[in-house]
Amino acid sequence: MIHDIKYNCCCEPTTNVAVEILCKLAKGKSFDEIRKITELDFFRVLGSDGKEFREKVHGLLELLKQGIHRYQETVV
Repeated sequence: MIHDIKYNCCCEPTTNVAVEILCKLAKGKSFDEIRKITELDFFRVLGSDGKEFREKVHGLLELLKQGIHRYQETVV
């Protein structure tokens, strides 16, 4: 379970917003619940699904799933 999640991001604004939303969506959830987060979940929070934001979210979700997989491989 993710009890607390933070980030330190000095990047372009769209990526910063995507990471901020990811933190909001992931906090208080298990890894299984986090794996189920979709692009639509991001769009609902933001209220938009613009092309640039869609691309950032897609990449961020891929990185997130890879990171969870690597973490679970090392813990097990």
